[in-house]
Amino acid sequence: MAKKKDTKSKLIPITLAAIGLLLLVLLGGWLAGWFTQAQPEQPSAEVEPSEDCRDIVYTWPQIKQLKGRDEQLRQYYALRDCEGAKKPDDLIQQAMAFFNGMDKVDIRIGAASPGRYSIGIGVNGQDGKRPNINLPITNLDALKGLDVASVIMTSCPNITDFEALRGMDLATFKIPRCKGFSDASVLADMPGLRRINLFDTGVTDLRPLMLKDVDELRLGGNPGLTSLDGLEGMTARLLIIDKAEGLLDISALSQVKVTEHLHITFAPFTDLSPIKDMPLQRLTLLSTEGFSSLSALDKMSTLKLLFLRSKAAGIDAEVARIQSLRPDLEIRR
Repeated sequence: MAKKKDTKSKLIPITLAAIGLLLLVLLGGWLAGWFTQAQPEQPSAEVEPSEDCRDIVYTWPQIKQLKGRDEQLRQYYALRDCEGAKKPDDLIQQAMAFFNGMDKVDIRIGAASPGRYSIGIGVNGQDGKRPNINLPITNLDALKGLDVASVIMTSCPNITDFEALRGMDLATFKIPRCKGFSDASVLADMPGLRRINLFDTGVTDLRPLMLKDVDELRLGGNPGLTSLDGLEGMTARLLIIDKAEGLLDISALSQVKVTEHLHITFAPFTDLSPIKDMPLQRLTLLSTEGFSSLSALDKMSTLKLLFLRSKAAGIDAEVARIQSLRPDLEIRR
């Protein structure tokens, strides 16, 4: 019995040592794997250009870990999956050269998704600010041939030719204060268009837009816009009509569904009833003094916030009536 106990007592430390060694091996393997993953992978070298296409063999995990990520992403997407004799990287360089050659012009080209681009054109300013300086360009021909997802520009009244965008599958088109844009038909047949800003542009006829399902639409700033005809059948999360000093007719809104926020300012329309069936959560009406009745809101059970600023005769009594009818409605004035 003594020998058996002695044998067992010897086996215990050996067993413990073996378990400890195994744990050290497992821990070492885990640390080595973690360290390897934590190190940025070096992108492989470019392959030799083919006859009609140049490709680069980065993988998405490698791209995410590269320094100067925006520039690397732009190069990556410009060079991969190219087809045809015209190389995508050539098109990008052509666009960059066209815009960057102009004084004070800032163009940012980023990747929206593989092979699709986001184009931002603005004006360089001090301390990151962009002053209201007219861009010295008259067209967007440099973008022809690119698969563009978004175009964002400000202060570009000199651009009068937007034909290069026709037929593109844009998701975002924001060009506030670009008064040279007047033909909304350029944006027709863009089923993926979700975010549009046409504030202070030359658009007076919305009928060519044929919008259906959008995230946000911003209009106004143009006294020539007198009605919203053409928006019928549209669904939008956010509809902003700002400084619409010529807007006399909002009847088209009776066939528009705004699901979150309708914002209208400085508009002289006289009848609010077209919005009565909207499932709004927020309604902003500032300096819209052509009407004094708020009966359109009586049955709008989804409305949570009304921001109203008006000097119309009898508006105070209407506000008091709505508040008594809807004590849960927050009203700001």
